[in-house]
Amino acid sequence: MNSKASTLKNLISQSEGRYFGVEFIKRTNGTRRKMCGRLKIAPESDRKGLAFSPDSKNLMVVWDVNKKAYRMINLEQVLKL
Repeated sequence: MNSKASTLKNLISQSEGRYFGVEFIKRTNGTRRKMCGRLKIAPESDRKGLAFSPDSKNLMVVWDVNKKAYRMINLEQVLKL
């Protein structure tokens, strides 16, 4: 994980379950994405583990408040936090 991604991950982790806003460029199609998210949401009982490590791709898993689902933030392309 590069230093920018590491710094952003630390800042988001310090939110300690509070809501935060983030704007970033999506890895999949290059569009801007705004998200209201939070951490420390209890995992669903039927969730399966990921097939890869998000850290290896500079991604962070957060709860998207509007979509009511887990989503990933591209830490390399964060525009606003």
